[in-house]
Amino acid sequence: MKKLILLLFTLTTYGCSPQKSSEAQMKIISGKHGDYAIVKGQSDDELFQEAEKYMVGYGRKSDINKAVTIYSELANKGYTPAQMKLYDYLPEGFHSIVLNTKEIQDYIMSLDNNQLTPLQMYNMAVLSNYAETKEKDEKKSFEWMLKAAEAGYATAQYRLGIYYALGIGVPEDKKKAFLWYKKAAMSSHAEAQFTLSQYYRFGTVTDKNLENAFYWLKKSAMKGYVYAEVDYAKELVKRNKTGKEEESIQWFMKAAQKGDSEALFILAGYYIVGEKVKEDRQLAFKLLLSSAMLGYMNAQRSVGDLYLAGVTGVKDQKNAIYWYQKAAEQGDEHSKAKLDELIPQQKPEAKKNN
Repeated sequence: MKKLILLLFTLTTYGCSPQKSSEAQMKIISGKHGDYAIVKGQSDDELFQEAEKYMVGYGRKSDINKAVTIYSELANKGYTPAQMKLYDYLPEGFHSIVLNTKEIQDYIMSLDNNQLTPLQMYNMAVLSNYAETKEKDEKKSFEWMLKAAEAGYATAQYRLGIYYALGIGVPEDKKKAFLWYKKAAMSSHAEAQFTLSQYYRFGTVTDKNLENAFYWLKKSAMKGYVYAEVDYAKELVKRNKTGKEEESIQWFMKAAQKGDSEALFILAGYYIVGEKVKEDRQLAFKLLLSSAMLGYMNAQRSVGDLYLAGVTGVKDQKNAIYWYQKAAEQGDEHSKAKLDELIPQQKPEAKKNN
C-alpha cells in the first residue's frame, strides 16, 4: 500500500493543474536514437514489452528507433533479454550509428539459413513488416514468422496468431489464429494466454467456455500481464466468492502500480465508499486524477465533477471544464451537457432592421 501511495504522489499533487500533473507522471529516457517517455513505476519486463510493441507496430505506429532506445536503456541495466535483442537485431557497431533496417536484413540474410535461431527468424519477420521501409513485404514477414513459430518461439507463435487474425501476409483465418494463440499460451506467453481467454469467453471460433476463459485469464494475470490482472480482479468481484473481495483489491492495486487507467479508476471507487479499505477521499481523488491523465474517459468525467463540487476546498470551474472537455472529446454525453451549462453559448448577432 505504501508503494502505491508513493507512486501516486510522484504522478500528481493534490489539486494541481492538469498541465503540471501530466508532466509529473512521466520519466524520460534518452538514447542515440532519440528520447522516449515512460510512465514511472514500469518494471523492466513491462518496458521490454513496450519495446517489442514499438518494434512490430502492435497497437501503435511502428518505431524501431524508440524500440532500440528502450532496449539500450534496459541492456545498460543488465537486463539480459534486451541485451540479446540488441545482439540479434544489431551486429556489432550497428547500434552506434543511424539504424538501417536494410543493413540488418542483409546481415541476417548473409547467415546460413540452417543456422538461424528462432529469434533471428522472428527478427526477419519483424523487419520485413517494418512500416517505414521500402523493403516492407507482409508476405515475406508472414513466412519468416511461420518459420520462427514452427521452431517453437512463443512470441512468434503469438504474433503469427495476430497475422492470421488480421490477415497480415496471409488470408484472414480466425481458426488458425486460435490454434497459434493456444500454442503460445501453452508455452507460457502471457499476452497469448489473455487473448486465448477472450476467445473462450466470447466463443470466438470455439465453444464458449467460461471456465477455460477464467483458467487462462488467471494464468496471464499470474505472469504479470496488466490487462489480465484487471480483468481477473473484475472476474473475482463478479463471482463474489467469500474472501475474494480483498484478493480482487490486491489485483487492482498491482495493475494500478503499473499505471493501468481502469484499475486506478476502480480502486478510487473503493476508497470513496470505504469498501474493504479505509475510506480516504483524498487518495481516491489522486487515483481518479492519475487515471484521467492516462486518458480514461470515466475518470476524466469524475474529476470534472469533483472539481466542480469543490473537492480541493474551493469550486474550480476552470479545471472542471478542462476535464469535461477531455471526456467530451471521447464522446461522454454527461460531460457535453456540463460544458453546455458552464460555457456560455455564443449568440448570433441580431439582424439589423432595415
